[in-house]
Amino acid sequence: MSLQNSNETARASLREAIIASIDGASSQVVSKKKALFLAGILWFVLYLAVALKYPANPPAVGDPETLYYREALYVAFIAISGFTALGLALLWNRVKINSKKIVFPLVYAGIMSAAYLAMPANPDSISISMELVQSFRVWTAVTIGIFWGLLGIIFGSLWDKFVRPGEPRLTTFN
Repeated sequence: MSLQNSNETARASLREAIIASIDGASSQVVSKKKALFLAGILWFVLYLAVALKYPANPPAVGDPETLYYREALYVAFIAISGFTALGLALLWNRVKINSKKIVFPLVYAGIMSAAYLAMPANPDSISISMELVQSFRVWTAVTIGIFWGLLGIIFGSLWDKFVRPGEPRLTTFN
């Protein structure tokens, strides 16, 4: 093999290695974006939609006698929100309409609005400074957002590493 052939082979190998690394990096970026999008949906469904009805309060707020009642209301609202979103996600590929990107969020909003109106209000009044309560609620939202964001980044980073050949990649809804 001549020197020219070995140079061409080296260049071709380098070019293929660069293309392979770019393809891998681009698929990893796509997986991260999709995982972050999914994490954002989960943050909305499992935190924000619930916080609109039952916002987080500092430990000093509320009667200790109503703790289990308030907890049951909160968990019930999380279950309604989560199972509604899960049901709609499972129906996504079965429904053959063009406007499902509009219809499904509207169905979710309708069900959650009905649940919002049907569920009782928080039974306890707030007897401490509203400034403290609002600060607590904002930092709770930020903390939960950071949690879901990091979960999305980690999940997206690891997804391609654990997919076996022949298994489906992380895909978007059709």
